[in-house]
Amino acid sequence: MDLVIGAGAVGTAIAAFLIKAGGDVLFYTRADQSDAFDQKRLTANLTYAHKQIRCIAPERVTRIDISGIDHIYIAVKHRTLGDIFNLLPEYIDPSLQLIPCMNGVRIREKFLSRYPKATINPMTVMFNAHLVAPMEVNITTKAGLLIHQPDPNIIQNFKRAGVPIHQGSEPKEWGKLLINLNNSICALTHRTFIDAFTDPHLRRIAAAMLMESRHVLNQAKVPYQLPLSIPVPVSIYQFMMTRSRILPFIASSVLDYSGTYPSMMDDIEHHRETEVDQINGEILMLAQQLGLSAPINQHIVQLIKQLEQQNSKQYLSPEMLAALVL
Repeated sequence: MDLVIGAGAVGTAIAAFLIKAGGDVLFYTRADQSDAFDQKRLTANLTYAHKQIRCIAPERVTRIDISGIDHIYIAVKHRTLGDIFNLLPEYIDPSLQLIPCMNGVRIREKFLSRYPKATINPMTVMFNAHLVAPMEVNITTKAGLLIHQPDPNIIQNFKRAGVPIHQGSEPKEWGKLLINLNNSICALTHRTFIDAFTDPHLRRIAAAMLMESRHVLNQAKVPYQLPLSIPVPVSIYQFMMTRSRILPFIASSVLDYSGTYPSMMDDIEHHRETEVDQINGEILMLAQQLGLSAPINQHIVQLIKQLEQQNSKQYLSPEMLAALVL
């Protein structure tokens, strides 16, 4: 039996894949959310493949009981992780796998600090998903997953659902973070993923931010590797970002991000705390530990935090943002 915690886009997609694979799934939702989850089916629209997964909705629970649970998939934002820890028992037997499906790096260490004897098996989600309504999610890029400890049962479940799953690692987590740096510039300008590659001002910012971030990681001797969805070494990716006019077309065809926004945009629009600290903030923190400067990432973090506090959101034009940070 699997338990999915997190009724957002990623949690809904994970639950849909597991059910499609024939698994028994419990879906945790807060008690005050129950009325919103009355529909009988769980729907995942794979817009990149023009397919739809419709399956019987999982049993919903409003209280977490880990008896008989083999895997707990935790698909929440960092701001709610403390609440999830409070819902889980103080001790989790190593035979049960905790599988965080969260943005950022060092996720395993966060969980081990709370559950030092637990089996923590982080999963990196390699697709973009948008929650249309409770129990309905649009998956706008080719679905793929990375997992740190290749468990045959987990791999088989997702393969049965048509979702490839590969070996994860810390370098790949840092590589995904390098791609996710663009989330913040899209959020600040209210632009889509593909705009970060096609708008000349956003592309300049993205390229400079990538170069700055790579410098910090290289100085810290932190290994990094771009995710499989970007089939080139990071040095070539950076060259293409700064010099090549082909990248926008590659991004459009490979990533299929056209018309979609990062979840950071959704957080901004709904006046929620973003995960900028777990993305650009990680580069900034690493730079500070080394006595280095990372002015672009620092400025981006400050601007996002200012935007979070605005009641009436004042988005920047790409040209204005470039003038501020470059």
